[in-house]
Amino acid sequence: MKARRPLAALALFAAAAASLASLGTSASAASATVDVVDSQFVPARVGVSVGDSVTWTFSGQAPHSVTFEANQAKVFDSHPTCGQSGGACSTRGQTATTTFESAGSFRYFCKIHGGPGGVGMSGVVDVTAASASPSASGSPTPTPQTTSFAPTASPTAASPSATSAPEQAPTLNAPTTAVAGVLIAVSGTAAPGALVELFGVTAPNGTLRKVNDTTADASGNWVRTIRPLRNVNLQARVGEAFSATRFIAVSTAVRQSVSPLAGCVVQVSGAVFEPKPGATVFIRAIDGAGRTVSLGTGSVQSDGRFLLRKPFACGQALRVYTVIEGDNVNRPGATGTQTITTRR
Repeated sequence: MKARRPLAALALFAAAAASLASLGTSASAASATVDVVDSQFVPARVGVSVGDSVTWTFSGQAPHSVTFEANQAKVFDSHPTCGQSGGACSTRGQTATTTFESAGSFRYFCKIHGGPGGVGMSGVVDVTAASASPSASGSPTPTPQTTSFAPTASPTAASPSATSAPEQAPTLNAPTTAVAGVLIAVSGTAAPGALVELFGVTAPNGTLRKVNDTTADASGNWVRTIRPLRNVNLQARVGEAFSATRFIAVSTAVRQSVSPLAGCVVQVSGAVFEPKPGATVFIRAIDGAGRTVSLGTGSVQSDGRFLLRKPFACGQALRVYTVIEGDNVNRPGATGTQTITTRR
């Protein structure tokens, strides 16, 4: 009878080992989720094991992408054409999922609001090698801890700054229109004494660039002047927290000269602030009845200059203005208007 006890103990040990192996297998088949809100990935850093997947849920109003940096073992881009002219970015409610086949730390960013190197809206996926089945010694495997830290930050010294940043997100007020090269004032609020950095995303490449920075005063208010050159999505950042995006439509700055020539001809000449060789020049005028009429079109030359002569009805008072291709052709642009009267 005593001889049976070692056999029974061996059977119990085998059953326990099988149970642990089964637990280890189920733990490795894990995944992590990241919420893509406006201006940030939540959480910004997740951890999984080789063979696991990560799913990004686009819940923000603004367009975004999940784009992994180049020269990494992992290649993934949720929206390859995002940031290009006519390209497609995310829409609210979409999801994107990818599976990781190798270990490492993989950095990614949003092509509209971030950039490589952890600039702006960016994140990291830490992938560890999948753990082997538990050894006969019964030593605990670290796999469950590796896969479970993704949703919640571990209590390290760095955690308070990472979790408190969203609470310190600045606000941003900016005009909706501007003229290229002309200073405008933007303002907002932030924690008193906080460093406020301004970032802009311009088409067509969607690159995020730092524009300027300032410091919030003791009341938490800040103001800064910037000089936009083209349409821009502007954001303010404090730490890792971004404000809502403000779009500024920038009209091309144009220096124009309008002259009435003999024979009821209108001559319009000038130059653009930022040369756009080949761009169409639209010459518009507002007549005495308040109607907007077209005087014709021309082209910007290689040196940024343009010249246009067009006949018009004699004896007409006109308020002439110039608009460059890409600006709103239905309203006076950066030049304002110049009044002339056509003559014989």
